[in-house]
Amino acid sequence: MLLKGNSLYKPLSVVVLLLFQVSICASIVTGNETPPAQTLFEDLVENSREHIESDEMICLVAESATKVEDYTLSMLEFLFENHGYECRTIGGLEKRLPELGQNGISEAEIVAECDAADNLLFVKVNDEIGETAYVEFLLWDREKKAKLKYVDADFILPLGLRQIHETVPETPPRDDRIWRKLFETLAIECEYVEHNKEKGWSLSEANFFFRHGYWEQAAQSFRSVEYDKTSSCFLYKIMSGKWSGDLTGAQRDIAEMLKRHPDSGFLYLLKAWLSFSESEVKDAEMFLEQARLSDVTREGFYFFAQYLMWSAGGKGQEAGEVLQKSAEMLKDVDFVQLEAARYNWRKGQLDKAVHFFKQALKTGADDPDVYVELGLALDAAGEYQKAIDAFIAAFEHKQADLSVARHLSSMLRSAGRYEDAVNVLSESVEANPQCADAAVTLGDFNLYSWRIEESIKAYKEAISRDPDLTYPKAALAGAYLLKQETNKAFELIGVCLENNSLDARALIVIAESMLHRGKTDKAIEYLVKAARNPKYEHMARIALSKAFLQKDNVGRAIQEAQLAVSSKPTPPAFAVLARAFISSEQPIEAENAIERGMESARNSPDLLCASIELTLLKAVNAEDVSQKELYESALELSEKVQSIDPFHLDAYILGGRSALGLNDFEQCAAMWEQATQLDRWDQELTWELGKIYYDKLDMPNKALHLFKRLIELGGGYSDEAEHYLKKINEQTSSVD
Repeated sequence: MLLKGNSLYKPLSVVVLLLFQVSICASIVTGNETPPAQTLFEDLVENSREHIESDEMICLVAESATKVEDYTLSMLEFLFENHGYECRTIGGLEKRLPELGQNGISEAEIVAECDAADNLLFVKVNDEIGETAYVEFLLWDREKKAKLKYVDADFILPLGLRQIHETVPETPPRDDRIWRKLFETLAIECEYVEHNKEKGWSLSEANFFFRHGYWEQAAQSFRSVEYDKTSSCFLYKIMSGKWSGDLTGAQRDIAEMLKRHPDSGFLYLLKAWLSFSESEVKDAEMFLEQARLSDVTREGFYFFAQYLMWSAGGKGQEAGEVLQKSAEMLKDVDFVQLEAARYNWRKGQLDKAVHFFKQALKTGADDPDVYVELGLALDAAGEYQKAIDAFIAAFEHKQADLSVARHLSSMLRSAGRYEDAVNVLSESVEANPQCADAAVTLGDFNLYSWRIEESIKAYKEAISRDPDLTYPKAALAGAYLLKQETNKAFELIGVCLENNSLDARALIVIAESMLHRGKTDKAIEYLVKAARNPKYEHMARIALSKAFLQKDNVGRAIQEAQLAVSSKPTPPAFAVLARAFISSEQPIEAENAIERGMESARNSPDLLCASIELTLLKAVNAEDVSQKELYESALELSEKVQSIDPFHLDAYILGGRSALGLNDFEQCAAMWEQATQLDRWDQELTWELGKIYYDKLDMPNKALHLFKRLIELGGGYSDEAEHYLKKINEQTSSVD
């Protein structure tokens, strides 16, 4: 909540302001002019002038574009520091909700009675603090039970609070965040008593500062109030005191409260926490035990506090045991169950982690992040479908969370549910209308899946959302390269180079596309630059190894692959190293590289494709019987890769080569047909498939569209394609 009770400037000023607001709203609704409002406004300005600095100005703007200038009453001071006529807190209004016909009033609103118009005016302050802020006035008509109009106001902070704008807000220390949850669970909720308005206003201000991370201001505001009992407000007083560096004051406040409540386990726990923060471990242990003995009915919480201390103090095993005890006693407390889940997750005890994550969800921790963590634990435990279900639950709660969408789409892709993966990313793009990264992610997925047109559309959307981003321009250039639209591609690349905006990631995506199209020298130039960036060196080295293989520089290809493996031993790095050894006809070294890579990823498509190449190398020099077996094995491996990743182009190309070794031309054509459907712009592959149809399968009609495609592409095979096309037309004419 932002405000549970607030102050108005003066009783007279309040009535005048409310009548003024109602008059504005009434004129909007009825279309009538309201001369009295201007008179009242002038009176208000005149009555307030002596109390206000000249530069504290507020402008009220109605939806009708009516603008009242030079309104010199400070709204923040108006709301925070004074109380006035007929101003009610939310708590004081709750009993009257049925007769007002209004349900679900937000705690971020204060309500003032407007007697003259018999309406209610809701004043809502947004949850921000800074140089300017934003206020909404909602007029509620009792009889019609309907919202009439909003009146908006921008205001400048009063002089007394402008210092806050210059203060950097803070977040609670990482180790204290879970302590805060523990304390808040044990604390009694603070009551706002309407008959003591000054206390309510001070606590509203204090809570406002506390929630926004202004610890020093929060501590000062909380200390301006006397506390008769422990409460959440007293807790925040202690916490803001500690976080602002006033540990002595916090200890003194607890000592004063202990005089009134000498048997409070909650207060002793606060003392234990402060003592532990000051490295007074023995005192902390003593106060913690005193807290537990004073509040035995809730000792599960004190066992949890013991876990936090022991865990921070390096007593890992003892901490785990007491956490288990706490989790068994507090099965309905979500943050305890979550901590137990995360503890077991860190220890690699996946079954226990999954159990506690599920228990946390049962207790009401219906948070997308919990579903994500559960999904990750289930995925690590090999329960892939349940993991996907958990991520789907997270995505349903939080479609705008791009990280959730990425996780889910990746898992769906691994499960072969590519259309579902695309749909998830598309929904994420729609749910994030201003986020360029969402469109980039969709573009990358489509590019990986050889949906080139769709990737171009997504990258253009990303550029329209953020024209300053480099990567979507580079990725778009890469997509154009794959389509053989080199003029468009290099025009984009030229723009980026002129602005010196091609970063390492952008250079790699362009270079990879160049390698697909045989533009090796330029790709190497870009990749050498990218490899200078430590973050992307690994990716650049892998691509460099591929580039040098294309140039038949096998020695350099091996060197780059070895550098990639040494920087990060990933399956793609071992795969490119194996391929480099295969090209240099070193099968033993290649086999060793594949085996090392498969230790962590036995079903890696890249490693399996390297294994296919190795098998084909062995088949070339094998005897007839064993040669056939090797080709069959290679073909079987290619089909396995296709089932794992139906968009892995090399799997279809190598599968076709394997079938060709068996003289199975129909199978070869089927494999290469799949490859050309993915990469419709690969001229060499299209040419080889056309010749298979024409020379080996005597299917000129099948070859016809491939040769026409080559002529359209206009590359190096277009002349030969025209020759074959002429022969096919002559044969067709002679048959006719």
